[in-house]
Amino acid sequence: HQLNISILGGISLFLLSLLGYYFYYTKQQRQLLALEKKQIELQYGLLRAQMNPHFIFNALNSIHGFFASNQLIRGNEFMGKFSQLVRKILDQSILETHPLSHELDTLRLYLDIEKERMDGDLDYSIHLSPEVEEDVLELPPLVFQPFVENAVWHGIAPKDSKGHIWITLKMENEHQLFCQIKDNGV
Repeated sequence: HQLNISILGGISLFLLSLLGYYFYYTKQQRQLLALEKKQIELQYGLLRAQMNPHFIFNALNSIHGFFASNQLIRGNEFMGKFSQLVRKILDQSILETHPLSHELDTLRLYLDIEKERMDGDLDYSIHLSPEVEEDVLELPPLVFQPFVENAVWHGIAPKDSKGHIWITLKMENEHQLFCQIKDNGV
C-alpha cells in the first residue's frame, strides 16, 4: 500500500514538475515574442517617423528656387503640397495601420512633389486590380514609400530623359497584397 502511494506521489510530483516547466517555458516564450515584437515596432517606427533628409533639403531648395526666380504661384503650390505631405507623414507615424487608400494618397502626393521638383521629367501610374479594396485593406503607413523613393533617386533621377514609375497592386490570395514597383530608369 505504501509502495502504491509512493509511486502515485512520484508520478504526481513528476506531472506537477512537467506542468510547472510547461507554464514557465510558455511564459518565457511569450515574453521573448513580446520583446521581439516591441523591437520590430521600434525599428519600424524609426523608419516611419523619418523622411529622407535628402528629400526634405531638395524640396526646401526647390521652394527657395521658385521664390528666388519669382515663380510665386508655383512656389506657393509646391510649398502647400510639401507641407501637406509632411503633415500626413507626421499624422501617420503614430498609427500602426491605416487604409491602403491613405497610403496611396500619401504616395501620390510624394510623387507629385518629386515630379514638380524634377521639372516634369517624372510620370507615374498606379494600377489597382479590381479585387483590391483600398478602403478596407489595412497596412502599416509608409510601407511603399522607401521603395518608390529608391525608384525615383536611383532609377529616374540619373536618367537623361523623362522617366516613368509603374506601381501595380493586386491580391495574391485572400490575405496577401502584392505590390510591384517598376521604373524605366537607369
